[in-house]
Amino acid sequence: MEQGARQFGWLGLGRIPAQFDLRALGWDLLPLPADLSSAAYPFLLDDLTRAIAIRSHLVRTRVIVADVADSATRAHLLALRFGEVVPPGLALEELAERTRRLSATRDALPRQRSHGPILLDLLHREGWVAAAAWAFILGNSHCSGDWRIRRTCQSPPPRCSATSGIWPIVPRPTAWRCMSAA
Repeated sequence: MEQGARQFGWLGLGRIPAQFDLRALGWDLLPLPADLSSAAYPFLLDDLTRAIAIRSHLVRTRVIVADVADSATRAHLLALRFGEVVPPGLALEELAERTRRLSATRDALPRQRSHGPILLDLLHREGWVAAAAWAFILGNSHCSGDWRIRRTCQSPPPRCSATSGIWPIVPRPTAWRCMSAA
C-alpha cells in the first residue's frame, strides 16, 4: 500500500452503516480480495459473531471490530489479535485515525515471520509449529537480536553471525547425546 493511502474494506453483511463509512472523509472502499490475508488495507466489521468466526490470525490483525459495548469483550478480542476494537458512539474522525494507524503498521517491520513450519509473532514474542499442537515463547534476547539484525543489515548476515548474535550456543556433546537417546 502506498504511503498515506486511505483505503479500507467492509466485512459486514449488507451496506456499510453511515457511522462506519469512511468514504464521508475521503477514504476509498475497496472490494474484498479472494484471500483476505493478502489485502494491503484494513477491514471494518460491526458484527461480533462474524468477527469471532474469523480464524486466521493474519486476517484478524487487519480487522477493526466496531460497536463493541462491553469493555471485557473488547479486551478479549484484542487478546485474540484483532487489529483494533472500538466502542459504540465513536466519532467518524477517530475511527478514521484508528484505521490509518492500523494501515501504517503494514509499512513497519513485519510482525510475523515464517521459517518453514515455524511461524513467529515478533510483537507478542510467540511462535507456533504448523505440524505440532504446541507453541513457544521467545525470550527478550531472541527478539531483540532479530530486530537488531533486521535494522542494521542491508543484506542478510552470514548465518553463523546471525545465530551467534541471537542464540549464543555452546556445543555440549553430553547434552546432545542425551537428547538423541531420548
